[in-house]
Amino acid sequence: MAFRREVFEKAKFDEALAHYGLMEDVDISKQTLDAGYKIYYQTFATLVHNESPMNRLKVQQWAEMSVVNYDYLFRKSWARDKWRWLFYYWALIGLFVANFHSLKGLTGTFNGVKKVFSK
Repeated sequence: MAFRREVFEKAKFDEALAHYGLMEDVDISKQTLDAGYKIYYQTFATLVHNESPMNRLKVQQWAEMSVVNYDYLFRKSWARDKWRWLFYYWALIGLFVANFHSLKGLTGTFNGVKKVFSK
C-alpha cells in the first residue's frame, strides 16, 4: 500500500488493534475513503513478501487475533447498521471454515469468539 503524506493528516493507524495490527490495511483504507480520497488497485504490480521467522504468532494466536481484530473494526466502523450484523455473523462462520483444516486454528478462532462475546 502506498499513500500520499496528506492522507495521514486525516487517517491514523489504530493502536488498539491486537499484536502487530492484523487488518490495519482494512482500517486505514476505510478511513482514507471516509476522508474523501480514492483508492486505486494496480493489477500489474508484483509483491514479494519475505516473511521473517522471528516474532511470528503461532496458528492458534493468529486465529484468535483475526477474530478479535475483525470484531473491533466491525464495531468501530459498521455496527450501527443492524443489517450489517448478519454479515458479521456470516464472516465469523467463514473464519471457522477457513481454519477447519487445523485444530489449532479452530481453537484460536473459538477462543477469539469467546473473548469478543464475553465483553
